[in-house]
Order: sequence, then C-alpha cells, then structure tokens
Amino acid sequence: MLFVLHVETQTFVERSLEFIVILLSQISTRKYLRPLLEDVQLTTHCELSPTVSKMPKYLSMIKHLLRYQVDESTGETIPSNHTKQLQILQRTAFKYFEDLKELSLANVKSLESKTNLTQWFDKLQQKTLRDLCVKLELLEPINDMEEEEEQGESKEHLVTLLTNTFAHVPSPLLSIHTPVTEEHVWNDSYPSWKMTLQNISVEDYLVRNFELFLLEQKYVFF
Repeated sequence: MLFVLHVETQTFVERSLEFIVILLSQISTRKYLRPLLEDVQLTTHCELSPTVSKMPKYLSMIKHLLRYQVDESTGETIPSNHTKQLQILQRTAFKYFEDLKELSLANVKSLESKTNLTQWFDKLQQKTLRDLCVKLELLEPINDMEEEEEQGESKEHLVTLLTNTFAHVPSPLLSIHTPVTEEHVWNDSYPSWKMTLQNISVEDYLVRNFELFLLEQKYVFF
C-alpha cells in the first residue's frame, strides 16, 4: 500500500525532531532528556516509522547525539564504552542462550557492523529475542498477568532495538580529516545543524562547523 505523507504531518514531525535535537545538544537539558528517549526506544520507533524514515537527516542527528560519549555533569568527553557493551552482550549470550554460543565466542570487531549483528539476530525466534532484551535490561520482563497477552514488540522491532544498541556508530569527527570533494559539497544528506551558545564538547563544535562549511560552499554556487 502506498504511504502518503501529508505536508502538515511532515512539518509537525520535522519540527518535533528538530526540537529534540536542540535539547540533546545542550548539557543542561540533555542529561534529563536522553534517559527518557532511550527508555521509550525513540530511535527504534523512528527507524520503523514510515513517516520518520523519510527524514534520515534528523534520525542520524538524534542517533549521533544519543550515542555521544560525554560526562553530562562536567561536559567532558569520555572514552567510548562500545567494546564493554559488546562484551556484556557476549557474556549474556554465553550464559543464557544456547543458540548464541557462536556469537558469544566471536571476535568483538566482527560484531561492530549493524549488518553482521542483524544476521545473528534474524536467526532467533521472537521469544528468544525478547528474552535476550530482558536479560540485557532493554525491556521489562513479562509478569504472570501479561504472559498470555500480546506484546507490542514485533521481531523486526526487537532486532532493530538490539542492533541500534550494539552496532558501532563511527564518529562524525572522522569526516573532518577527509579532503573536501565535489561529492561532499553536493551531498544532500548532511544534517542541518544549528549553531547555539552551548555545544556538548569541542568535538561537537568542530563537527557542526565543518558541516556548516560544506553547506556554505554549496550555496556559493547559487
């Protein structure tokens, strides 16, 4: 069935996502909003939404900001804990899930790709995926009263939740070290960052300035 996105709906969603980006971009509001957005699994719902999936710029900005490693009390950048997260996944898989023994013994580097993780999780049954999410404290356990009731998470939702949590997200700072080419200038996928009085860190400031510089070079031709 063809999905039609009305202009009013698109505008409302865009402004809402833009507002979330602004709140996540400042330490004073980020430390309150980020735990809430992670708890409601915002990026997972957005990725599966036919509306938000048409707005990859905002989705990529929110993913970047949610995964940004920063001390939310001092504003200092902290080392990435992605390897520790994958080790927790492997230990949990080894201890509780026979179907994931191979994953638990795999090289950590091979699990950083979202494609590879999706291949591992697609092999599992929906109940196993939910049990894994519960063990990893990504979802609440089902109590006795809800055991026979239908749960809201589909298999696609569970796989997306796991891959979004454990897949490696490259730092946008890497793009600064690459030479600017014609492809960079005409690429429409760059987010529309806004310069504010406060940035998360120096790295965040540099990334925003670089992408705004690319946008400026693009508009020079007009």
